[in-house]
Amino acid sequence: MLDIAGGSGALSTTVCHAQPHIAAAIVELPEVAPHTRALLDEQPGGSTIEVIAGDAIAGPLPGNFDLAVMRCFLQLFGPEDIVTALRTARTALAPSGQLAIIGYCLTDDEAGPALALGADLLFLNYYAAGAAYRLADYRAWLKQAGYAEPRLALLGGGMSLLIAKRA
Repeated sequence: MLDIAGGSGALSTTVCHAQPHIAAAIVELPEVAPHTRALLDEQPGGSTIEVIAGDAIAGPLPGNFDLAVMRCFLQLFGPEDIVTALRTARTALAPSGQLAIIGYCLTDDEAGPALALGADLLFLNYYAAGAAYRLADYRAWLKQAGYAEPRLALLGGGMSLLIAKRA
C-alpha cells in the first residue's frame, strides 16, 4: 500500500496494525518526510513502514503497489493538479492496482452531504484552489487519468471512499 501524502502515518500504522501482512509506504514531500519518519518511529510497528521523499503531483513515484491511498489530499488542489496527481499515482500502481480516494465528495447537485458542504467552505477559504468536489468531477478526472469507473462508498463523518482500478 502506498499512502500518498500520508503525513503523520496514522492511516498506514492503523492499516498495518489491523492487517500485519500488508506492507506500507508513505510518500511525503522531501521537507516533510523526515518528520513523518520521526513520528512513525514513535509508533508501535511504525519502523516497518517505508517513507519515500517525493512529490505526489510532480512525480515520479516509485513502486508497483497493489493499492494507493489519497486521504484528504485532492481537495486541496484545483482540477489541473488533481488530474496530474491521479496520473502520477497511476504510475506507482501495479497493472491491476487500485486507487482509493478518501475525502469529502459532494453530490452532483451540490446539495450535500452537510459535512461535505462545510468542508467545501473551509477549503474555499483556506486553500488557493481547494474545494470539496462533486462525484461527477472525480469520475471525469479519474477517467482522464487512466482509471476505470470508480465505486463509491459513504463513510462516517460525511466522508466518501472512491475506489478505482487502473484502466
